Amino acid sequence: MSLSKPLIGLEDFHWPYELFLCVMEQFIEKAKADQSPLLLSVHYNRNSNARLALRCATEEIVNTYQLAKDRLDAIRIPLQVNRQTRALVDSVFRLVPMGGFSEASHGLLRVLPDLDYFTPFDFTPGIVLPVFNMYLLERFFHDNVYLPNAEGHRVLQNIKHLLLPLGAFLTTQNQESAITAYMSILLGLPNIQSISVPLGRVNMDLVTSMSTIHAGLQGIDEDVFPDLAIWLSWAPNVATLSRPFRQKGIKFRGFLEVLDVDVLEFRFTKDGSIWVEYLNANCNCCRRGVLKY
Repeated sequence: MSLSKPLIGLEDFHWPYELFLCVMEQFIEKAKADQSPLLLSVHYNRNSNARLALRCATEEIVNTYQLAKDRLDAIRIPLQVNRQTRALVDSVFRLVPMGGFSEASHGLLRVLPDLDYFTPFDFTPGIVLPVFNMYLLERFFHDNVYLPNAEGHRVLQNIKHLLLPLGAFLTTQNQESAITAYMSILLGLPNIQSISVPLGRVNMDLVTSMSTIHAGLQGIDEDVFPDLAIWLSWAPNVATLSRPFRQKGIKFRGFLEVLDVDVLEFRFTKDGSIWVEYLNANCNCCRRGVLKY
């Protein structure tokens, strides 16, 4: 027999169900806040009903499965309560097909559209396939992004942030027809909000020595970002090619691979000049969106 007695008047007290759902919402938000961003490759997969699948771009497929399990473990409790709590989870941790290029690799992955980065199949590093197979997979990928089926459209709706290798397609070294094809595909993504490119080599000694980071628009410091300065010097068409994206409100940003985070945003003036605006500025002497000098 229990020695404890219920408080007088609370024997039949029940917590309001709405309060319980609020607790579950907070649990899910906490699980989301504890996650690290994933870089996910989107590619063609004939075994998926969506004809598209995702995998971690920098990991073997077996490691993608482990990352998928880790995310599932973080939200397992609300998934097991009832239909409403599962719906709360599904609205934040979106369920998408997961798989590699082999028929045996398939499954499901929980993605966080606001947090995760996505990269198109043909830019994924480390893929080694016969040229003809690569051509077919790339062609099928483009077809299923440009004209997706209903399941594929649901997958593409989760892509908000693209991460492309430095100079992957906005360069004069790519043929105009190929650039146009990439542009039309990326522009067709329904919820795309930003496109990021890695900054390449970064002089971290100079970065860490900056006590003040100015908010105003600045030129690209080639001592801090040598690869970025070189890229922009031989890619004079970046401003022109990025115009359709900017007209849709899509942001162009620089991704610092050491920290796995965007640290700057590219700004383009009418004369074709390219400036940068630091996202973590801490100064009080200049305003965002205005030239510092």
